[in-house]
Amino acid sequence: MMQARTRRLFGSITGTTVYNYHSSPNCAASSPGDLIRKKDAAGNLTCYNHDALHRVTISSYGGPYQPATPNRYYVYDSATATAPR
Repeated sequence: MMQARTRRLFGSITGTTVYNYHSSPNCAASSPGDLIRKKDAAGNLTCYNHDALHRVTISSYGGPYQPATPNRYYVYDSATATAPR
């Protein structure tokens, strides 16, 4: 099992944004390398779900703006539903 990876980026205006890959508390686990969770300096949390081809299928939100931010659902057509060769 691959260990979770975390990246922190600091912006002088936006503060620190933390990106979690592979696994994270409060978000579904995914394949190695997939972005799972993003948390900004204001406490806004975004969780990402992926399909077998590592495409984002759901973006769900938490934090202070959760009531005003609906989840996003992504659908891909059958032409892109095959694994890369």
